[in-house]
Amino acid sequence: MSRTFLIVLFFTVFSCIYSQDNLELKKMYDEDQNSRGVEKIDWDVLLIQDSTRRVEVTEMIKQNKVSTSMDYFHAAMIYQHGNDSTSYKLAWEYSKKAAVMDSTNLDARWLSAASYDRYLLSVGKPQIYGTQFLVINNKYYLSDIDTTKATDSIRRYFKTRTLNEIRDFLTKQNGEDNGLLIYPKSNNVKIIVK
Repeated sequence: MSRTFLIVLFFTVFSCIYSQDNLELKKMYDEDQNSRGVEKIDWDVLLIQDSTRRVEVTEMIKQNKVSTSMDYFHAAMIYQHGNDSTSYKLAWEYSKKAAVMDSTNLDARWLSAASYDRYLLSVGKPQIYGTQFLVINNKYYLSDIDTTKATDSIRRYFKTRTLNEIRDFLTKQNGEDNGLLIYPKSNNVKIIVK
């Protein structure tokens, strides 16, 4: 091996091992999560805050300030709260990268499944993991799903619910067992991730 290659390899490994999480991005992630934990959400205000956070994350990425698994996970979650397929696709890409960078980052693994489901739904295709639900008149429905694209073993790997667990979740939320209660597509519903 050439000496130049070894030097580049050393600095690459060194920077990956000793990179520290971006504290500014962590703060933005915390704000994103906390804004959803309040009893009454002002969605008009939250949509503006979400948009601002996505712009700031884009700038951080351009400036190479996103480098660790947790950085990519935080960036992915901020994009997951976007409102279009481009945001959901970026959330999927960043969460996949976070999971590859750190195989113990189970939250990133879950988010890669959830963001992929959300992306698929946003482009008119059924989800495959079963992470996306609709809430209509206080009743929970599973968004359109293709149950042939992922096995329960794959769902377990991605830390999502199995089909039976989805059914149990819906039964618990709705107080009755209606199977995998899937609601037809509608533009006037809010997607909820549980």
